[in-house]
Amino acid sequence: MTDEKRGWFARLTQGLSRSSAKVSSAITGLFTKARLDDAMLDEIEEALISADLGLKTAAAVRARLAAERYDKDVTDAEVKAILADHIAALMQPLENRWPKVPPART
Repeated sequence: MTDEKRGWFARLTQGLSRSSAKVSSAITGLFTKARLDDAMLDEIEEALISADLGLKTAAAVRARLAAERYDKDVTDAEVKAILADHIAALMQPLENRWPKVPPART
């Protein structure tokens, strides 16, 4: 089915799915467990930027990671949790701007 025939929400969902997968694989590919230092922060920030999260979001996630976990062991799950929290906080003010969509039936 072409993009013109699919609805806006379906295209948005597909795009967000691709972005999520790209971010997840980029972060997972960086480490399994490592001490968070400047080099690791640089790599995480670069992965977020290359996954099209934007400079502002990547810098904010980097700053939060540095504040909470610098020079401590960190896992990819911890990085993903901080990223998810940040994105949820960004989306919160926009929550009521779109109509509610019922959950997909399986």
